[in-house]
Amino acid sequence: MTRYSPSGAAASFPLPPGVWEQSTSIERLCFSPGVSELHVGLPGGEEAAVELRRDTDSAEELLDGRPILYLDQNKWSSMAAWKFGHREVLAEEAQAAQQLAALVENRQILLPISAAHLVETTPLHGERRIALASTVLQLGRGWQMRNPLHVRVEEMALGLRGQRPVAGDVFAPHADAFFSYQPESPIENLPGPWAELAAAIPGVLGLYDAIVDAEAIPDEGGVAAAAAACWAKKHAELAAQLRAEGADKHLTRRVVHGHLLLDMADDLLRLSQTLNLDADEIMRRLTVAEDPVGQMPFLAQLRQMLFARVRNAGQRWESSDLIDTLFLSCAAGYADVVVGEKNAVGYLRQAQNPPSKATLTTSLSEAVSLLSASDGSAPALNRARADRDTNSALCL
Repeated sequence: MTRYSPSGAAASFPLPPGVWEQSTSIERLCFSPGVSELHVGLPGGEEAAVELRRDTDSAEELLDGRPILYLDQNKWSSMAAWKFGHREVLAEEAQAAQQLAALVENRQILLPISAAHLVETTPLHGERRIALASTVLQLGRGWQMRNPLHVRVEEMALGLRGQRPVAGDVFAPHADAFFSYQPESPIENLPGPWAELAAAIPGVLGLYDAIVDAEAIPDEGGVAAAAAACWAKKHAELAAQLRAEGADKHLTRRVVHGHLLLDMADDLLRLSQTLNLDADEIMRRLTVAEDPVGQMPFLAQLRQMLFARVRNAGQRWESSDLIDTLFLSCAAGYADVVVGEKNAVGYLRQAQNPPSKATLTTSLSEAVSLLSASDGSAPALNRARADRDTNSALCL
C-alpha cells in the first residue's frame, strides 16, 4: 500500500497489479515530491536516489549545468572496490573515487549508467554483484545513456531529412526503457507529483531489482555471445583482408564506411519505410562526398574507432570489444568526459574528423584533475549544492 499526504490529509492507493513482485530485492521506496526524487532501499541497507522527470521537464533543465562523466565498466568496478573494500584499489584511484562520489552527491556532476553496465553486471553474482550494482545505482541517480542503436537511428533520420543530425536526450533520467510495463489498472486522478511517482515506479523497480539481484542472469541460448563473436570475427577477417591486399588508409576508410552501413542494414530498412525513401537513395545520401555521417556525433566517432582498429595490424578482435566500441563511441560524441581503459581510449583519441566532444581519460584521478581545472579548459564545478525540500516524503 502506498501512502501520501500532499496537504496534511492522509490518503492511500494500491500499487498497480504486477508492479511489485513478492520476490523483489528492493526493500523500500521513499518519494520526496519537493525535489522530485525517489529513494530506493537496496540490499544491505544501502539507498539510491533516483531523479525523476516530469513530462514538462527538459533534460537540459534537469542537467542544470552538471558535466556528464561516462565511466567504462572497469572504472565502475574501481568505484565499487573503493566503496565496499572487496579488492585493493590504488591509493590515488581510491581518493579520486571518493571525490567523484562526493561531487555526485553534491549535485555537481553526473555519472549516468547505460545498458552496457547492465549487460556487464548481470553475469556476476553474490557479494561482488551487490557491491557493483549498489555503487552504479547510487551514483547513477537515475540518469541513463540511451542505447547507441537508438541514437544512431535518430542521427541518420535527422541527417536524411536535412536537419542537424544530433540526437536528443542522449543523457537524461530514464533515457531508455530497459523494462516496459503497462499496469492492468492505471491509477487515475492523482495530484501532479503522485501521478509522476505512479508512472515512474514500474521502470525503476524493474531496472533496479534486476541489477541488485544477487543471482547471475544467464545469456539464454548464448544469443548475445554468438552475435558478439560474429561481429568480432567479421571485423578480424576484414582487417586481415585489407592488410593482405596492402590497402592504403584512403581505401580502408571507404571500406570501413561501407562496412558500417551494411552492419546497419536493418536500421536503414526501417528508415526507408519511415522516411518513404528507397534503400538505394538512402545509401546514396549517406555516401556522398559531403559525408553526412561525419556530422553525426556518435556514428562519426564509431566509424573513426573502427577505422583505427582495422588499420592496426596487431589488433585482436574479441567479443567483448563490441560493447566497448558502441557505448564508448556514443559517450565520446555526447558526454563531457569519458573514462575508459587505455586501449579503447587510445583509439578514440585518434579521431580527427570530428574530434571527440568528450575529453578522454584513462583513470579516475585524471578525471578529477580535469574537473578541478580552473583555466577554462574543463567544466567548472563551483555550483552551490541545490536546496532540497525534504519536509514531505512518501515511503513504501
